[in-house]
Amino acid sequence: MITGACFIAFGAWAILAQALFLRESLIVFFGNELALGVALASWFLGIFAGAACAGFRPPRSAPPARRAAAFAIPFVLLIVSFPLGLLALRASRLFLGVPGGELVPLGRVSLVCLLTITSSSFLVGWLFPAASAVAAATRWSGRGAIGWVYVLESGGGLIGGVAFTALFLPRFPAMVAVGVFASVALASITLLLRVERHRGWMISALMTILLFVALCAGWPRSLDEWMAGVRWQSYRNTLPLVLSLDSPYENIAVAGDGPVHLFLNGQVAGTFPDPYGYATRVHPLMLQHPHPEAILLLGGGMTGMAREILRHPVRRLDIAEADPWLPGVLERFLPPDDRDALRDPRVALHSVDPRRFVADSTGTYDIIILSFPDPTTAALNRFYTREFFCACRMLLDKRGILITRVTSSSNYLGGAALGLPASIYWSLRDVFANVLATPGEECYLVASGPAGAPSLDPNVLSSRHRERNIETPMFQPELLEVLFPEDRVAFVRSALESAADTPRNTDLRPVSYFYGLLLWDRFSGGEYGYSLGRLAERPLSHWVLALALPCAAWAAFVLTRARPRRLRLQTLTAIGSTGSASIAWSLLLLLVFQDIFGYLYQEVALLVALFMSGLATGAEVARRHRAGTEDLTVRWRALRHSDIASFVFSCVLLTTLPLLVKAGSGWPAWAAIATLLLLAGVTTGAQFAAASSLYQHLAGDVRVAAGAVDAADHLGAALGALATGVLLVPLLGLAGTALIVAVLKAASLTTQLRGAA
Repeated sequence: MITGACFIAFGAWAILAQALFLRESLIVFFGNELALGVALASWFLGIFAGAACAGFRPPRSAPPARRAAAFAIPFVLLIVSFPLGLLALRASRLFLGVPGGELVPLGRVSLVCLLTITSSSFLVGWLFPAASAVAAATRWSGRGAIGWVYVLESGGGLIGGVAFTALFLPRFPAMVAVGVFASVALASITLLLRVERHRGWMISALMTILLFVALCAGWPRSLDEWMAGVRWQSYRNTLPLVLSLDSPYENIAVAGDGPVHLFLNGQVAGTFPDPYGYATRVHPLMLQHPHPEAILLLGGGMTGMAREILRHPVRRLDIAEADPWLPGVLERFLPPDDRDALRDPRVALHSVDPRRFVADSTGTYDIIILSFPDPTTAALNRFYTREFFCACRMLLDKRGILITRVTSSSNYLGGAALGLPASIYWSLRDVFANVLATPGEECYLVASGPAGAPSLDPNVLSSRHRERNIETPMFQPELLEVLFPEDRVAFVRSALESAADTPRNTDLRPVSYFYGLLLWDRFSGGEYGYSLGRLAERPLSHWVLALALPCAAWAAFVLTRARPRRLRLQTLTAIGSTGSASIAWSLLLLLVFQDIFGYLYQEVALLVALFMSGLATGAEVARRHRAGTEDLTVRWRALRHSDIASFVFSCVLLTTLPLLVKAGSGWPAWAAIATLLLLAGVTTGAQFAAASSLYQHLAGDVRVAAGAVDAADHLGAALGALATGVLLVPLLGLAGTALIVAVLKAASLTTQLRGAA
């Protein structure tokens, strides 16, 4: 029981470290999912290296106490080194020399993640073979020792993930969660060493007591505040930091001793008071409708826009903000005019995902304003798709106006600077009869049906302004001549109309996300955008061939090897390809869930928990099914059957993804995604147990087998995370990525054509 508890604590700690590293990479590198893909790949790459090294030269004969110490010492090092790695990641922008507010090139992001994240995940990879060696020395010493450790580690990951997201994240700073998890882990290590009669238990017990005293004294909370200050200094921002906290959605920071600046995941999201900036932004938009009475503002409603909107003859203003923490944080910093505007009886503030609000709303609006950052992430891209525009149109009056914005260029429209606004412009054109585009570095797209009357004519807009008798010194109608000069409006319209062949941005193929990444790389001075642009010119058939040909060559190589080596290569190929596929399955299903339901953190955490429980269930069922058998052919058949199951699941996912995207946000879609994630976990866990059982039979040593199989699994996961998040989804979309995964599993299955005989 003590040994099992120690392995559960190991799984819980590993999932906590992974979650905090991924969250921190999003904050430090401004919320871009390129950084998330690189960070996830770095995590898995470190596990691969650690598992491979730990299983390379195992101790052939060691007493139980030494085996326990071989697991406990790296575990303690992992607990101690993790806060240092997290601190290094928070301070990384200081060492990179990136100016304040600027994006970090992908190459530097990769270097930072490798130096900070991989150091901790290396120890996670090292610990799995060590844990398997400890298990082999206990009463679970049969051929199922590796599978047993995998079950307990996955179960610990399930417990740790749910506890962190549901219990600690909404209530405590991150370092408090680290302190609690570390205390539990050190206590389990102490008990393990005490049972195995190793003298190191006294040191571990002392560390546990000291950490418990630190928790009671509140030191982890103070440490978290200090580390938040280090992160703020790394932004090279001279503004004094007033507040920093992590909500379930993002990092919220407030800075400044005069005008107050709001930062979300490191990026400026608003400045207040800024009456001139919001006036020049809001009034030209509100003048697009002759008589705006019902307004829906999605995003950006907490920092001055509401005040200016209410200067017009508005009857009702609905504001949808995804993060429920944001209104409470900002209320004490807003100027009195902005607080009064949000308390106006005409204003209704909704803490709900904006896409879900649109799907569930039954009212109609004269103007819908989408106030979101550029679609540089999959989470933001869902507010720029043709499907979302269709849902918004259903809420508009027959003369209603939809307004969105995107980064553009004042003097040049070409390449990514044209591709991003053009993809959104033509997605709107598929839905609305009239679409206008404003000139400038911020291109506002104004769309309406046939009965709408949007206009960029300064005379028309000035007339509407005078009719409403708007009193504000911050905006005069003469400014419209400067904002919408006729020649610049014609230039933008001509450029966008010339790009009619630009792909439309849809939920299944997020091309605006792709163009947003090109702009991200261009502004950061990286080289990723050029390579990505060249790859985007290739059709899907070229991608399939590019994967199928080397896979066919590898299958031929494997099948022609001598029997012992062939069986080992077959095992590692199967589990490596499934490791890559399982990451792709999870990311694709979570992206679909996000598109349908919005980023509701607790529900996403539950879905991840379902995948983790599937891992544990699949591994346990497979382990028990083969308990006691020594037949090599039976073990090889179990591996082949699990590989067939992985291929079948890939095909199922390929056919169901388009159906899921078109489904509504009711319980059938939720149940379908939950079931698919559970099955993905069961399939992956069963194959890991089958592969470890077969490889242990071939290698004859539990630590060698655990190291090799775990290394292959996580090497595949690293490649899958990098390819899916950074390359395949932006270029090929969800369906294209699912097809590539199915081809990968088909290629893996060809290596199983020769049996064990």
